[in-house]
Amino acid sequence: MFDSLVPPLVCGIIFFTVYRIIELFARRGERISIIEKLSENLDPSIMEKQIKSMNYFNKISFSSLKTGCLCIGLGLGLLIGYFI
Repeated sequence: MFDSLVPPLVCGIIFFTVYRIIELFARRGERISIIEKLSENLDPSIMEKQIKSMNYFNKISFSSLKTGCLCIGLGLGLLIGYFI
């Protein structure tokens, strides 16, 4: 029944994985060039404002969201496993 779906699915997974690996290295190069450009024109007063605004988000804990996603994943995994 699923014999006709397996080859395109495997090819799709392989091509997607290769694409993501190439994209990872390309974005790494872009990030490094952006960091180099920013380090040339560094203004400490602007950085202090950004760091203060970032500290607010670091204090927020998403533990309930993580726990909820874990429970949903476990439930879906058990449900799919039951049907298979």
